[in-house]
Amino acid sequence: MPESLALLVATEGGVPTAVDLLAGAVALEMTGHAYFTGPAVRWLAADGAGGAAPPADQGPAVLRRLRELRREGALHVYACSQALAAQGLSPQSLSDVVDSTAGFAFFLSLATEATLTMTL
Repeated sequence: MPESLALLVATEGGVPTAVDLLAGAVALEMTGHAYFTGPAVRWLAADGAGGAAPPADQGPAVLRRLRELRREGALHVYACSQALAAQGLSPQSLSDVVDSTAGFAFFLSLATEATLTMTL
């Protein structure tokens, strides 16, 4: 079974740390699965979508880094469909770094098979 990291990102403050952890997973040739929920989904909004983007000095850098990590290794990014609705975002407002929207049960299925599971 290949090594994998399932990362639940629920807080906006945890997003930069999540990106660092995902970079480590990619460097170790692990498959990374990042599930953004709660206010953290705002970080996945395309530039200024719905006015819900994170701080201008950090948001674009996070999306840029996630794009780089996807090119470097196996990284999958998911946005919680319920959190999107709660934040007033639509799936169409998401950045291209997002593979798909998904419910929490989807993340749980990933987490049960992952080598390492973390929550931020």
